[in-house]
Amino acid sequence: MNQQTWLQIFTFFYVACNTLRIVACLPKIRKMLCDRCNAKAVSATTWGLFAFANASAILYASQVAGDALLATSMSTNTAACVLVAALSAWRQRDRE
Repeated sequence: MNQQTWLQIFTFFYVACNTLRIVACLPKIRKMLCDRCNAKAVSATTWGLFAFANASAILYASQVAGDALLATSMSTNTAACVLVAALSAWRQRDRE
């Protein structure tokens, strides 16, 4: 296989793994929407840092690598992290 084929395989694998990561966030998001007590165990700061790290990957993918697929994948991850962080902060504030 040539380098381009390997690059396509690795890109597909990366996007597939990130898609699974987003799907893995959905039960946590659903639980946080339904159960106020569950948000106590979720750190808004940690998920905010995850979102910040993903945002830096978006910049890298779009500006350095010129890879729109990677940038889109990381954008979706960032959105999921921001949603979890926001729900955590909202639910924790709601408990006070």
